Amino acid sequence: MPKATPEQKAVRRQWIDAARSEAAAKKVMEKYYPDGVQPFDESVFDAIFAQEDQADEALKQAYAEKDKQKAKSLRMKKQRIREELRRANRQFSIYHRAILPYTEAEKLLRKQEELQNLDALRAMATQPAE
Repeated sequence: MPKATPEQKAVRRQWIDAARSEAAAKKVMEKYYPDGVQPFDESVFDAIFAQEDQADEALKQAYAEKDKQKAKSLRMKKQRIREELRRANRQFSIYHRAILPYTEAEKLLRKQEELQNLDALRAMATQPAE
């Protein structure tokens, strides 16, 4: 692709970025999703956050009761919950890297459809009222 003008450079950069994104997504899909991509279940985060909230409340109660042993076990539980959250975040990130070209294509199609509707609305607005 030519890169003589700033506009051509910008278009060239977009095509290069899209190609890199597709290549990266292909690698991620081959490595993590050999049988096909399944939608990520985001309710996992709700469950983890609920566990974390329960542990926080229990920890506050243990501090109020000055129960050091219970507080220590709850801190360890919170640490395990944070590790579980990190694993879920990692899986969520991998999923989004795998579907990135697809979501970008969907955005472009939606934008094109909206622009077509915009042209129709403009045409209707410029017609004289009868």
